[in-house]
Amino acid sequence: MDINLLVIALGNSRLATGVFAAGELERVVRHPIADRGAWEGAIEHAWSRIADAQSPAVAAASVNPQFNSLVEEIARRLAGQGVQWVGRQIELPIEVCTQNPAETGIDRVLNVAAAYEQMGKACIVVDAGTAVTVDCCNDNGDFLGGAIAPGL
Repeated sequence: MDINLLVIALGNSRLATGVFAAGELERVVRHPIADRGAWEGAIEHAWSRIADAQSPAVAAASVNPQFNSLVEEIARRLAGQGVQWVGRQIELPIEVCTQNPAETGIDRVLNVAAAYEQMGKACIVVDAGTAVTVDCCNDNGDFLGGAIAPGL
């Protein structure tokens, strides 16, 4: 079965929507957090690309929990189903070996998980966004931690 999935990444400065249609990433759109009026249209447009496909679903990850309920409400209204949240309903794809795993941003964990999937060995990931993060994993793909610095 091919994956038909609307994915939502709720960051500190942007909401990103992506669409996997028949397992292929088709589209990614980003909107500023402050432009919440555009979120519904972005989610609606993304959902329309897979709404009639086999077993479409909605998954999301968030480092900005104050807006989770808004995203959930929009998705439920437009897609007729709830959001499967990474770290809650969807298990993290790698082990988080920090002192306080619950305090490690899901964005950082998913960045390292994606890099490990591509590399298949220990690696370091630098993400220069709102903040600059430098994170790493070992040869088993376990998230070991990293550092956060102010962004540009």
